[in-house]
Amino acid sequence: MSGEVVFANAGERGVVQVTLRHAGRLNAMSRAMWRQLREVFEGIQQQAERGDDSVRCVLIAGEGGAFCA
Repeated sequence: MSGEVVFANAGERGVVQVTLRHAGRLNAMSRAMWRQLREVFEGIQQQAERGDDSVRCVLIAGEGGAFCA
């Protein structure tokens, strides 16, 4: 999933990395970010409900010099 402020990348070994991409505001959580995070986690939940247990870990990171303000 690629969005304006949240980017999710399903990597190897069941790790999904979610990156907060609003570095100009120190990744302060906006409504758009909350909505996009919800979409990411709902997608993971839907996969699990279909029997796909490939996601084992979600790593949340912040772009730039701050994780989240």
